[in-house]
Formats: sequence, C-alpha cells, structure tokens
Amino acid sequence: MTTVIRSAAAVLLLLVALPAYAGADHEILAAEQELKIARGHLQAAGTDYGGHRHAAMDHLDDALREIREAIQFSRGGGAGAKPGGEHGAKHPAPHPDAQPDDD
Repeated sequence: MTTVIRSAAAVLLLLVALPAYAGADHEILAAEQELKIARGHLQAAGTDYGGHRHAAMDHLDDALREIREAIQFSRGGGAGAKPGGEHGAKHPAPHPDAQPDDD
C-alpha cells in the first residue's frame, strides 16, 4: 500500500511540475521569436547609424545564443554550463539565421 501511495504522490508531483516547465519554455521561446523579429527589422533598416545598428544586432545575436543555451539547459543539456554565470565567448559566431550585414 505504501508503494502505491508513493507512486501516486510522485505522479501528482510530476503533473503539477509539468505545466510550470512547459510555461517557462513557452515564454523563452516567445522571447526568442521576438528577438529574431527585432533583428530582422534592424537588418532591414539599411542605414548604419554610426555603427550602432550593427552593435545592436551583435547584442541580439548574444541574447539569442543565451536563449538557445537556456533552452538546452532546461531540457537537460546543461552539463557543460560554466560556473559563475559566464556563458561562452563575448562575441560568438553569428546566429545561423543571420544574414551578412553590409555595413
């Protein structure tokens, strides 16, 4: 009987935790989409703005990389995360969806 109660408690805990997990991923995936849209607008702007447009696109690429790492972490792939909140190189390779900037 104790095994049945423990199993039921484990299932109940899992059912309570799953919506929170899914909700968090939903929000970060939505943020990823919004950042991609923002990057597309900056890419289409065309004017250099004294290098600030390109810098903003670089920051968006950094943010998109962090989001991909966060999603990987949330799905159990966080074993390679660096301690202390340091995540990868300061200026990583461009986002795979990024188009070359013609500044």
